Amino acid sequence: MDALERVAAAGGQLLRVERVPDAPGTGALGFVLTFDVGSVWVLTAEGGTRVGVVPLEAGEDPPERVAADEDEPWWRLLGSPLARVSVISEEPPRESVRLQFRADHQNPRRVRLAPEAETLRVRLEPYAVEAEGDRHVG
Repeated sequence: MDALERVAAAGGQLLRVERVPDAPGTGALGFVLTFDVGSVWVLTAEGGTRVGVVPLEAGEDPPERVAADEDEPWWRLLGSPLARVSVISEEPPRESVRLQFRADHQNPRRVRLAPEAETLRVRLEPYAVEAEGDRHVG
C-alpha cells in the first residue's frame, strides 16, 4: 500500500485508468492507475485473498492493458485527487482496499477494490463513516 499512500500524501490526481484483462476477458486481473505523480498496478495477491500494489517505474509494464477511463466507476473519478487509502478486513480472511478520492468536505467518492479468486472487482461506494474492521493506512 506504500505506493498508494505516497500518492494520497501528494494529493495525486487520477489521470488515466487501464484494465489488465483476465484470459477470458470478462474480469480484471488488475488496474493500472496513472496519477500526475506516478503510476501503480493494483492487482490480486496471495492467491486472491488480498489486494497488492506495485509501483510502476518508467519503462516497466504489466501485461496487456485496455483503456478503462470510460468504464464505471472510473469515469467519475478522473481528475480527482486521491485523499485516503484504507485496508478492509473481511471474512473469510480476505483484505480489500478502499480508495477515497477528494477530501471529506469536498463530496468524496469512494471505490472498493476487492479480490475474487484471481480477479479484482471494483465498485463505487456511498460515502459513510469508516466501518469497524477498516484499517486506515493513508
